[in-house]
Amino acid sequence: MKVIRINKETLKEVNSLIYDFIWKGKDKIKRLALINEYENGGLKAPHIESLIGVQRAQCIDNFLDDENSNAWKSILNH
Repeated sequence: MKVIRINKETLKEVNSLIYDFIWKGKDKIKRLALINEYENGGLKAPHIESLIGVQRAQCIDNFLDDENSNAWKSILNH
């Protein structure tokens, strides 16, 4: 199975777009603080690298699930 790689420049650009939207300029607090839950003073901002990892793990889990018989799975098995 071929893994789609996302280069670091693309990740950096996506993060810049998100945080430029939030701050409209230079960051006011650390980005890791924004990722926290509301109760911890964060904004539940997305952590892009983690989201990509979760999506990959879910895809592998679906592929390995014997009860899952979607068309895309038969294409990958071929």
